[in-house]
Amino acid sequence: MHKGLFFLFFLYFLSSTIGQSTIVQTSKGERLTILNSYEEAKAIPPGKTFAMICGKCKGVWMTIVRKASKEHLSWFDSSQWQNCPGLCKGLIHSKETKTHKQLFLCSHCGEHSAFACCGS
Repeated sequence: MHKGLFFLFFLYFLSSTIGQSTIVQTSKGERLTILNSYEEAKAIPPGKTFAMICGKCKGVWMTIVRKASKEHLSWFDSSQWQNCPGLCKGLIHSKETKTHKQLFLCSHCGEHSAFACCGS
């Protein structure tokens, strides 16, 4: 599992240089799409899995997207700080770049350590 998280983390950096969403195949055959914007997160259909991953401390927060609840969108709100899902006890903050791409930073693990993805 740790190798999978590091692989996802590597692909996140790869996607940030390309500027497009990256689709990753996990070892169990599920495809994960790395999300780069609030609009991409908002477009996730109900029933799909959303995950916020901090690659450095290996924390994962997951939820099933529901029509009535949009709790996964709170990770993209730049005015809020969320608890890092890992053991570092840091806070994750979202910020938007000039190209309207969403970047996440963990107060303990550093900038670009966290990323959002969904099952596809």
